[in-house]
Amino acid sequence: MLWSANWLNSLYCLKYACTLQDSQYTQLEKAIQNSTLWWLHVIGGVPPEFYEALQVTSIRSLKVSIANGLELVPVVNMTQLSKLWLQYTDPLPVLDGLCQREDALENLDIYNPPNWDRDWTEEECSVVTTVLSKAKIRVIGIRFGVSRSNWRTLSDALAYNDHVRKVTLEGVPYDLKEDIRRNLDTVELKFY
Repeated sequence: MLWSANWLNSLYCLKYACTLQDSQYTQLEKAIQNSTLWWLHVIGGVPPEFYEALQVTSIRSLKVSIANGLELVPVVNMTQLSKLWLQYTDPLPVLDGLCQREDALENLDIYNPPNWDRDWTEEECSVVTTVLSKAKIRVIGIRFGVSRSNWRTLSDALAYNDHVRKVTLEGVPYDLKEDIRRNLDTVELKFY
């Protein structure tokens, strides 16, 4: 299949592109780089080079489902990127990359992150707290797939983040909400 920049300008979802051949990837990457595409949803695995190719595009909003978080590190520092959605994708490498970003990412949404539904070890808690308290994000949403004790760790880390202005949490146990509200009393907080 030949990919054209004009066709890609109306593209919004690239689904399971892992089925493409190497030559098709090259065509796709070039077409995306030549397009005015500003929003893209990538579902399923793509080669690491694909995310590297996105660095020279006009994409401002990127939604990624079922991906390796480490492969997303190149896109984290894209200056034009303002919104990033992660679904069933490990957010820790992305959060770590956001600590190095020059300006704050406008919006990060995390849905059902892998392994957040089981209680973290002490070492894992330390890693999460470190990166989440320093990540340069203005608005963050964390939705579902988080264990009870991990909600506490996340709210503690966010309380120390000077960049965050708005937090949306979805799936928090009812009896934890008041404690989290007190913990995050300096930001705009919403529960769903």
